[in-house]
Amino acid sequence: MMDLIKNSPVAYAQQALITKMGVVNGMEVALEFSGANIESGIKNVLGVTDVSCLNRFGIKGPQAAKWLESQGFKTPVDFNAWVENNGCLVMRLGGNEFLLEDQFGVNNIDKLASFNQAKVAGAYKVARADAAYLLAGSAALNMLSELCMLDLRDSALPKNGLVMTQVAGISAT
Repeated sequence: MMDLIKNSPVAYAQQALITKMGVVNGMEVALEFSGANIESGIKNVLGVTDVSCLNRFGIKGPQAAKWLESQGFKTPVDFNAWVENNGCLVMRLGGNEFLLEDQFGVNNIDKLASFNQAKVAGAYKVARADAAYLLAGSAALNMLSELCMLDLRDSALPKNGLVMTQVAGISAT
């Protein structure tokens, strides 16, 4: 039986430019464009990487933080903030809503698959179908200032802060 491979939202556009494609979490993604040395220099200025392939888990409700902590995840105290937890980003999107995202090479989200809404009063799973991109480099904030509804330069965000806004007219966190 053949495994189903999902395509990244930009995989087809990238294939003509790519030197190396691969599969991460069942999604075909670009692994390398021009070679590690060239990419390292480029990402110091402006690197954009599709990370839609990373596993995510959303949960909401008055008992969501308590349930996540019972599963071994620390949660941010402040609203609109994030903490790193054993290679997993734990983001608090509001008072009682959380989004967790594994990072490359980490698979912590799988242990949350046992979540059963019927057995956890006050918390429910939130379906996620996000496209996700990682921006890096000295020009990343300048690029966002041109595309984003908010100017995030000059310390607009506190350390580990999140903002929900529009980037090129599309809702973004």
